[in-house]
Amino acid sequence: MSLPFTVVDAFTDKPFGGNPAAVIILPSDHTYSDVTLQGIALEFNLSETAFVSVGQYDSNPTDGNYVSYGLRWFTPAEEVVLCGHATVAAATVLYANTDLVPENVNEIRFSTLSGILMARRVSGSSKIELEFPVGNIVPVDESFSLKATDMIKKAANKQDLGVIFVGVCDVLPYKRYILIEVDSKVDLASVSINANLLSAENPTHPITVVTNQVSNEGGVGFNVRVFASLLGIQEDPVTGSASSFAAKYWATKANVGPGQVVKVRQVSARGGDLDVIWEEQSGTAKIRGNARVASRGELYL
Repeated sequence: MSLPFTVVDAFTDKPFGGNPAAVIILPSDHTYSDVTLQGIALEFNLSETAFVSVGQYDSNPTDGNYVSYGLRWFTPAEEVVLCGHATVAAATVLYANTDLVPENVNEIRFSTLSGILMARRVSGSSKIELEFPVGNIVPVDESFSLKATDMIKKAANKQDLGVIFVGVCDVLPYKRYILIEVDSKVDLASVSINANLLSAENPTHPITVVTNQVSNEGGVGFNVRVFASLLGIQEDPVTGSASSFAAKYWATKANVGPGQVVKVRQVSARGGDLDVIWEEQSGTAKIRGNARVASRGELYL
């Protein structure tokens, strides 16, 4: 038995950039167990493999303004409750198939472990926009901050990182994330960070988001890197969920109002670019980026 797959590079428009995710549209009558789905994700060994469920959810709503599908995300090690780049990848594959998403439909509603998440075509652009829950990041106490500061300095083997802020969010889907802001003078792209040490030092928050504020052509933006070795990801190339987690923090830090774009560059080896918008009234973050198909094929089981 075989399953068609597509690998999509999310948050880039260039070859060999962005974050690759495998996308598999499961048959409506499939009987694959979670063990099998996890095995497939390990076989691809990408940050995420996205499984789209066809037939479990209404794909022909009466109002015609959106289509609905189920979506699950697996790292090589486990299923996760939220993933941005694999959602962009799944939307890219669905939008390319007019049998699954008619040309006049601009919104996909994914039923996920984090509730209903939206992916939309951006008018006048090739970008896809996600709408995710925003993280309400709060500062940690002094002892936690000192521990996290020591942790990131050890992991980077660099004592002059200039840690400015350490924060977490105590509600799902971001309870496992920690944000560490370092000085703007640090060239974040060139810092070598030991992801295994980060996870070993702080297993309760295994997804570490390291960021700093930078100047760019549009004014103020942020660089970011994300590490999650306990989830089977040493360094994530580009991370949509980390951007929704940090959206409110970034917007407040940059002194831009709700609804305004913050430019974010993930400075991993592959690199990627995101437009991040904090929507205060809805308590959501909009994340916009490009995507490109990298490969297609069949997986044999």
